[in-house]
Amino acid sequence: MKKKYHCKDCKKEISKNGKRCKSCAFKGKNNPMYIDGRRNRGKKCIDCRKKIYLYSKSRCRSCENKRRWKEKILKSKLGKDNPNYKSGKPKCINCCKQLKYYNTKRCEHCHIIQLKEHPPLKGRKFPNRLPYICNNKGKLNPNWKGGVSKLPYPFEFNDKLKEKIRKRDNYTCQNCGIIEEEHIIIQGKNLTIHHIDYNKMNCKETNLITLCSQCNSRANGDRNYWKKYYKNLLIIGGINYAYNTYNRS
Repeated sequence: MKKKYHCKDCKKEISKNGKRCKSCAFKGKNNPMYIDGRRNRGKKCIDCRKKIYLYSKSRCRSCENKRRWKEKILKSKLGKDNPNYKSGKPKCINCCKQLKYYNTKRCEHCHIIQLKEHPPLKGRKFPNRLPYICNNKGKLNPNWKGGVSKLPYPFEFNDKLKEKIRKRDNYTCQNCGIIEEEHIIIQGKNLTIHHIDYNKMNCKETNLITLCSQCNSRANGDRNYWKKYYKNLLIIGGINYAYNTYNRS
């Protein structure tokens, strides 16, 4: 016959592994929270009468937070009374305009001008690095893969060519007339160079025209219309290119 085991206190039948049942195992001195025979029967919050189980507290958490707010314990740490107070919001270091955030130094307008004057990716070229750079360009670079890095544009379509076209067009969008300074403030970048025949490999100066971002995006639709429009615009605008050049393209 299988041997039975019973709790030492209440004599209730239990498994072989334990000496007491679950209820007796945490009663009285067996409870790890036992303190001199005292028993926590729970208190009530003095404000909302909600039951709480901590001897050291007289209010529940919700009422305690309300009390602190009413007594301005939290309010006393706002603004100038806060040890981290930094005399209000900062000002732009260029134009002294008040900024919205603490982690900024310039307003949006001054920031765009700063990026234009000092591009982050176009710093000084140190003399001691020039030979290394020249010897690792193009086919001399071990990572050369046949000139596919600039696709779908060719290497001829570089910053030097873009600047030449913008200068030819007086740094003005040839459709809406916005100048480059206004475009930088609104869009945060220079005017774009558009390929009139939509062939990105054709980088002849007679196939390039200066446009703003909006006009360049608009030219993606109804391409036949815009192709004829911009070709005629170059001719009528008086840019010094012969009309026969356009007939060859």
